[in-house]
This record gives sequence, C-alpha cells and structure tokens, in this order.
Amino acid sequence: MSGAPSTNFDGLSSVPSGWTTSVWNQGGTITVANGALAADGAIAGTTAAFNSGSTLSFAADFTSSYQDGGFATDLSTANVAGFSTQAGGGLWAYAGGSLVQLNNSLLNGWHNYKIVWSGSTFTYFADGVQVAQLSWVTSNLNVQFGDLNLDGSPLAVDNVDVAPFTSTGSFTSRVLDAGRDVVWSNLVYEANVPTGATIALTYRTGETATPDGSWSGWISAANNATVGTTLALHPIRSCSLSQ
Repeated sequence: MSGAPSTNFDGLSSVPSGWTTSVWNQGGTITVANGALAADGAIAGTTAAFNSGSTLSFAADFTSSYQDGGFATDLSTANVAGFSTQAGGGLWAYAGGSLVQLNNSLLNGWHNYKIVWSGSTFTYFADGVQVAQLSWVTSNLNVQFGDLNLDGSPLAVDNVDVAPFTSTGSFTSRVLDAGRDVVWSNLVYEANVPTGATIALTYRTGETATPDGSWSGWISAANNATVGTTLALHPIRSCSLSQ
C-alpha cells in the first residue's frame, strides 16, 4: 500500500516523515523520546489516508481520559474507528459514534492493539484477542493518536504498522561500535513471526567508523549465534534483518 507507515520510534527525537502533529489543547505537545511517541494535549497522525482492506497495529499505554488511537479524520469528532478512553474510567472500541466497553485492565500499561477494516466492519483486538466488532460506512481515514487533556499523563504509542505489507522487506541497523577491542559473543533478536513468514539475520564486521570496502561481506547467522570475532577497534559495525 502506497504511503503505509511502519514506525518504530527507537532512536527518534521527532515524528518521522509522513507524520504530522497538531495542538488539541492550548499548550499541548507531541514528544518522541525513549523509543515512543507521547501525546499530551495534542494529536499526531499520518499524512496518508487509508481505506477498507487496511489493518492498523500499534502498541500503546492509555493512561487518562479522552485519549484516542486508530483510524480517523478528526479525533475531536465522531469520525473515528479506534480505541478511546472517553471520559475516563475505562477503554472503549469506537466506530462512528458506536461504543463497546472493554476490560479496564487494559488501562495504565503497554498493550498491543489491532484494528482490521473490512468493508463497513471494524474488528478490534487487544493483545491478540478479539474484543469488539463494529459497523461504520466510511473511507479515506488517516491514522491518528491524541490526548485531549494537558495533564502530564500522556498517551504513549510505539510500533505503528498499517498492512497490507509488502511480501518482503529489510532493516539495516545503525553501526554498533564497541569503541575498543572486544570479543563479541552472541547475536540475539526477539521477534513475533507470523505463520508462514521467516526472518533472517546477517551481520558484517569492520575496523573503520563508516562501512567501506575493508569490511567483511554479510554473514548469515541464526538467532543466538556465536560470533566470537576479535577484530580490532570496531568488530561488528552493523547488522541487517530481513523477512
């Protein structure tokens, strides 16, 4: 899907390209730090719009009243298909004005959320379990996350994805620089790999600050593989993950 975001906020200090922010309450802010986006009296969302056939996944920590996340054109109106704390005291699935109250245990802690949009039906999941299904005829919705109240208790969000995804993809990490001679031991990653999908890890090593022709080629490695290299100065500079 053209314009579909896949956003992990690790290493960022502001919203990435393809995102926009707006103040919802005077003095409101959007901050990106410690690997997450935080909305306090403000809204962050995608510039791209989406339609039926899209699936939105994200991790969030809902903490206070009038916090919302999902598909929307304007969080201050009923044009939302998402999760909302409404006036407080709980979490609701929401679509075009229809509400279904969810388990209050979802408040005040990180959880994984998903909204599957098919035709006029929105199906809601929390931590992999279906929790609601609502109907609403709509189109051309952005992805938005917002917190109306400027109260120091922000909505925190990370790992925002909109599917369908491309069938393959890759990620190359930043340079991992020990800054001195070390013996690298094991390469370890954590991943939730869907049925039928695969993930592969490769790495390369070098002794210069920027990868150049002196670096090794990419080397395939299984999870928890032993590296054991003792190359001077900068043994392992970067790794690539592909799926």
